[in-house]
Amino acid sequence: MSKIGHFEIAVLMKVNELAQRHGLELWEFDAEYDTETGELSFPSTPGGADRYERFRKMKDALGCGEGGKLQLDSDAALLEALDTALSTAPRPRLR
Repeated sequence: MSKIGHFEIAVLMKVNELAQRHGLELWEFDAEYDTETGELSFPSTPGGADRYERFRKMKDALGCGEGGKLQLDSDAALLEALDTALSTAPRPRLR
């Protein structure tokens, strides 16, 4: 049985925030973090051209390669990539 720790939760929370900033709903795509390899991947994509374009921009901001996967040298590098993507993502609108 694999366990999810604080780091894995932090990664997925940042992915969720990034997705929301790009106008995506959390149920429109899947994000997976492999604790053994340190790979962040997006195995499914949202439907519709507009949603797909937002999703593509989110993955590009993260630096995902072909197939929507991101694998960096360290946990710190992954968090830095997420923080950098968040710093350039659209800001939430106040209602």
